[in-house]
Amino acid sequence: MEKKYYLGLDIGTNSVGWAVTDENYQLCKFRGKEMWGIRLFESANTASDRRLKRNSRRRLKRRTQRIKLLQEIFAEEIGKVDSTFFIRLNESKLHMEDKSVKEKYPLFISKEYNDVNYYKQYPTIYHLRKELISNSEPHDPRLVYLALHHILKNRGHFLIDGSLSESSDFNFVFKRLHTELLNELNWTVDIESNNDEIRNILLEKSISKIDKLKEIKKILKIDTAKTEEEKRQAEIAE
Repeated sequence: MEKKYYLGLDIGTNSVGWAVTDENYQLCKFRGKEMWGIRLFESANTASDRRLKRNSRRRLKRRTQRIKLLQEIFAEEIGKVDSTFFIRLNESKLHMEDKSVKEKYPLFISKEYNDVNYYKQYPTIYHLRKELISNSEPHDPRLVYLALHHILKNRGHFLIDGSLSESSDFNFVFKRLHTELLNELNWTVDIESNNDEIRNILLEKSISKIDKLKEIKKILKIDTAKTEEEKRQAEIAE
Protein backbone atom coordinates (compact mmCIF):
# COMPACT_ATOMS: atom_id res chain seq x y z
CA MET A 1 0.00 0.00 0.00
CA GLU A 2 1.39 3.39 -1.02
CA LYS A 3 1.84 5.96 1.71
CA LYS A 4 1.14 9.62 1.13
CA TYR A 5 3.91 12.04 2.02
CA TYR A 6 4.83 15.71 1.71
CA LEU A 7 8.00 17.09 0.17
CA GLY A 8 8.96 20.52 1.52
CA LEU A 9 11.57 22.73 -0.15
CA ASP A 10 13.23 25.91 1.09
CA ILE A 11 14.91 27.45 -1.95
CA GLY A 12 17.53 30.14 -1.36
CA THR A 13 20.10 31.92 -3.50
CA ASN A 14 22.87 29.51 -2.53
CA SER A 15 21.08 26.62 -0.82
CA VAL A 16 18.07 24.29 -0.98
CA GLY A 17 16.66 22.78 2.19
CA TRP A 18 14.38 19.75 1.92
CA ALA A 19 12.33 17.50 4.16
CA VAL A 20 9.92 14.57 3.65
CA THR A 21 7.07 14.13 6.15
CA ASP A 22 3.95 12.02 6.49
CA GLU A 23 0.43 13.41 6.66
CA ASN A 24 1.00 14.22 10.34
CA TYR A 25 4.13 16.20 9.50
CA GLN A 26 6.44 13.65 11.10
CA LEU A 27 9.75 13.06 9.37
CA CYS A 28 9.79 9.95 7.22
CA LYS A 29 12.69 7.53 7.34
CA PHE A 30 14.47 5.72 4.54
CA ARG A 31 16.91 2.93 5.37
CA GLY A 32 16.93 4.10 8.98
CA LYS A 33 17.77 7.73 8.21
CA GLU A 34 15.44 10.69 8.60
CA MET A 35 14.73 12.24 5.23
CA TRP A 36 15.77 15.86 5.55
CA GLY A 37 18.85 17.86 4.64
CA ILE A 38 20.33 20.80 2.79
CA ARG A 39 22.29 21.26 -0.43
CA LEU A 40 24.73 24.19 -0.68
CA PHE A 41 26.03 25.73 -3.90
CA GLU A 42 27.55 28.99 -5.12
CA SER A 43 25.29 31.97 -5.70
CA ALA A 44 24.70 32.88 -9.33
CA ASN A 45 25.64 36.30 -10.66
CA THR A 46 23.29 38.13 -12.99
CA ALA A 47 24.39 39.29 -16.41
CA SER A 48 23.92 42.92 -15.34
CA ASP A 49 26.71 42.61 -12.73
CA ARG A 50 29.14 41.24 -15.30
CA ARG A 51 28.08 43.87 -17.81
CA LEU A 52 28.67 46.73 -15.36
CA LYS A 53 32.11 45.42 -14.44
CA ARG A 54 33.01 44.90 -18.10
CA ASN A 55 31.92 48.45 -18.96
CA SER A 56 33.96 49.80 -16.03
CA ARG A 57 37.07 47.98 -17.22
CA ARG A 58 36.63 49.35 -20.73
CA ARG A 59 36.04 52.87 -19.44
CA LEU A 60 39.19 52.81 -17.29
CA LYS A 61 41.24 51.32 -20.13
CA ARG A 62 40.11 54.03 -22.56
CA ARG A 63 40.79 56.75 -20.00
CA THR A 64 44.33 55.44 -19.53
CA GLN A 65 44.84 55.41 -23.30
CA ARG A 66 43.64 59.01 -23.61
CA ILE A 67 46.01 60.19 -20.87
CA LYS A 68 48.97 58.37 -22.43
CA LEU A 69 48.24 59.92 -25.82
CA LEU A 70 48.00 63.38 -24.26
CA GLN A 71 51.36 62.89 -22.56
CA GLU A 72 52.93 61.86 -25.87
CA ILE A 73 51.62 65.05 -27.50
CA PHE A 74 53.00 67.29 -24.73
CA ALA A 75 56.21 65.35 -24.06
CA GLU A 76 58.47 67.47 -26.27
CA GLU A 77 57.29 70.91 -25.09
CA ILE A 78 57.13 70.01 -21.40
CA GLY A 79 60.50 68.26 -21.64
CA LYS A 80 62.07 71.63 -22.52
CA VAL A 81 61.04 73.16 -19.17
CA ASP A 82 60.73 70.12 -16.87
CA SER A 83 62.19 66.78 -17.92
CA THR A 84 60.81 64.82 -14.94
CA PHE A 85 57.28 66.29 -14.88
CA PHE A 86 55.46 63.19 -16.15
CA ILE A 87 57.56 60.88 -13.99
CA ARG A 88 56.60 62.80 -10.85
CA LEU A 89 52.98 62.97 -11.95
CA ASN A 90 52.70 59.24 -12.63
CA GLU A 91 54.43 58.40 -9.33
CA SER A 92 52.50 60.91 -7.22
CA LYS A 93 50.62 58.14 -5.35
CA LEU A 94 53.81 56.38 -4.25
CA HIS A 95 55.67 56.87 -0.99
CA MET A 96 58.80 58.98 -1.17
CA GLU A 97 61.12 55.96 -0.84
CA ASP A 98 59.41 54.29 -3.83
CA LYS A 99 59.69 57.28 -6.17
CA SER A 100 62.40 57.46 -8.81
CA VAL A 101 62.50 61.28 -8.47
CA LYS A 102 62.86 62.25 -4.79
CA GLU A 103 60.90 65.49 -4.83
CA LYS A 104 58.33 66.71 -2.31
CA TYR A 105 55.90 68.16 -4.85
CA PRO A 106 54.54 66.24 -7.85
CA LEU A 107 53.66 69.20 -10.11
CA PHE A 108 56.10 72.12 -9.76
CA ILE A 109 59.47 71.90 -8.01
CA SER A 110 61.32 75.14 -8.80
CA LYS A 111 62.21 77.56 -5.99
CA GLU A 112 60.23 80.35 -7.65
CA TYR A 113 57.09 78.29 -8.27
CA ASN A 114 56.01 75.09 -6.55
CA ASP A 115 52.75 73.34 -5.71
CA VAL A 116 52.00 75.75 -2.86
CA ASN A 117 52.15 78.70 -5.26
CA TYR A 118 50.11 76.80 -7.83
CA TYR A 119 47.21 76.04 -5.47
CA LYS A 120 47.21 79.61 -4.19
CA GLN A 121 46.92 80.87 -7.75
CA TYR A 122 44.43 78.21 -8.85
CA PRO A 123 42.45 76.83 -5.86
CA THR A 124 40.63 74.38 -8.16
CA ILE A 125 41.25 73.01 -11.63
CA TYR A 126 38.31 75.07 -12.86
CA HIS A 127 40.11 78.29 -11.93
CA LEU A 128 42.97 77.16 -14.15
CA ARG A 129 40.63 76.26 -17.02
CA LYS A 130 38.93 79.65 -16.77
CA GLU A 131 42.29 81.40 -16.82
CA LEU A 132 43.40 79.58 -19.96
CA ILE A 133 40.11 80.32 -21.72
CA SER A 134 39.91 84.00 -20.81
CA ASN A 135 43.61 84.89 -21.09
CA SER A 136 45.21 84.63 -24.52
CA GLU A 137 48.74 85.15 -23.17
CA PRO A 138 51.16 82.19 -23.51
CA HIS A 139 51.13 79.89 -20.47
CA ASP A 140 53.43 77.26 -19.08
CA PRO A 141 52.81 74.05 -21.10
CA ARG A 142 52.43 72.16 -17.83
CA LEU A 143 49.41 74.30 -16.94
CA VAL A 144 47.87 73.64 -20.34
CA TYR A 145 48.49 69.93 -19.90
CA LEU A 146 46.85 69.86 -16.45
CA ALA A 147 43.73 71.56 -17.79
CA LEU A 148 43.45 69.18 -20.76
CA HIS A 149 44.21 66.22 -18.52
CA HIS A 150 41.19 67.09 -16.39
CA ILE A 151 38.95 67.48 -19.44
CA LEU A 152 40.01 64.19 -21.04
CA LYS A 153 39.99 62.21 -17.80
CA ASN A 154 36.30 62.97 -17.22
CA ARG A 155 35.21 63.68 -20.74
CA GLY A 156 31.62 62.37 -20.57
CA HIS A 157 30.17 60.93 -23.77
CA PHE A 158 28.71 62.14 -27.05
CA LEU A 159 25.99 59.54 -27.57
CA ILE A 160 22.98 61.86 -27.32
CA ASP A 161 21.73 62.96 -30.72
CA GLY A 162 20.27 66.40 -31.35
CA SER A 163 21.08 69.87 -30.05
CA LEU A 164 21.95 70.74 -26.47
CA SER A 165 18.66 72.60 -26.10
CA GLU A 166 16.84 69.28 -26.35
CA SER A 167 18.48 68.04 -23.15
CA SER A 168 16.45 70.55 -21.13
CA ASP A 169 13.17 69.00 -22.32
CA PHE A 170 11.84 66.50 -19.78
CA ASN A 171 10.25 64.24 -22.38
CA PHE A 172 13.54 63.99 -24.23
CA VAL A 173 15.47 63.24 -21.03
CA PHE A 174 12.98 60.61 -19.86
CA LYS A 175 13.10 58.89 -23.23
CA ARG A 176 16.89 58.75 -23.14
CA LEU A 177 16.83 57.48 -19.56
CA HIS A 178 14.43 54.69 -20.51
CA THR A 179 16.71 53.67 -23.39
CA GLU A 180 19.83 53.65 -21.21
CA LEU A 181 18.17 51.60 -18.47
CA LEU A 182 17.02 49.06 -21.04
CA ASN A 183 20.35 48.82 -22.88
CA GLU A 184 22.74 48.94 -19.93
CA LEU A 185 20.82 47.22 -17.13
CA ASN A 186 18.03 45.43 -19.01
CA TRP A 187 15.47 47.26 -16.86
CA THR A 188 12.03 47.92 -18.27
CA VAL A 189 10.54 50.89 -16.41
CA ASP A 190 7.40 52.73 -17.52
CA ILE A 191 8.85 56.24 -17.42
CA GLU A 192 7.20 57.92 -20.38
CA SER A 193 3.59 57.44 -19.21
CA ASN A 194 4.49 58.93 -15.82
CA ASN A 195 6.84 61.70 -16.91
CA ASP A 196 4.46 64.53 -15.95
CA GLU A 197 4.16 63.25 -12.38
CA ILE A 198 7.91 62.71 -12.11
CA ARG A 199 8.58 66.16 -13.56
CA ASN A 200 6.34 67.82 -10.98
CA ILE A 201 8.04 65.95 -8.14
CA LEU A 202 11.53 66.89 -9.35
CA LEU A 203 10.58 70.56 -9.67
CA GLU A 204 8.90 70.72 -6.27
CA LYS A 205 11.25 72.71 -4.01
CA SER A 206 9.42 71.99 -0.75
CA ILE A 207 10.21 68.24 -0.90
CA SER A 208 13.56 66.83 0.18
CA LYS A 209 15.63 64.67 -2.16
CA ILE A 210 14.92 61.54 -0.10
CA ASP A 211 11.16 62.16 -0.23
CA LYS A 212 11.36 62.81 -3.97
CA LEU A 213 13.13 59.50 -4.42
CA LYS A 214 10.46 57.69 -2.41
CA GLU A 215 7.64 59.28 -4.41
CA ILE A 216 9.27 58.42 -7.74
CA LYS A 217 9.78 54.82 -6.60
CA LYS A 218 6.08 54.59 -5.80
CA ILE A 219 5.13 55.95 -9.22
CA LEU A 220 7.47 53.56 -11.04
CA LYS A 221 6.52 50.70 -8.69
CA ILE A 222 10.10 50.01 -7.74
CA ASP A 223 10.41 47.79 -4.67
CA THR A 224 13.99 48.07 -3.42
CA ALA A 225 13.29 45.90 -0.39
CA LYS A 226 13.29 42.73 -2.48
CA THR A 227 15.86 41.58 -4.97
CA GLU A 228 14.93 39.93 -8.23
CA GLU A 229 15.95 36.57 -6.76
CA GLU A 230 13.68 37.07 -3.74
CA LYS A 231 10.77 38.01 -5.99
CA ARG A 232 11.36 34.88 -8.09
CA GLN A 233 11.39 32.72 -4.98
CA ALA A 234 8.15 34.34 -3.78
CA GLU A 235 6.51 33.54 -7.11
CA ILE A 236 7.65 29.92 -6.88
CA ALA A 237 6.34 29.64 -3.32
CA GLU A 238 2.94 30.93 -4.41
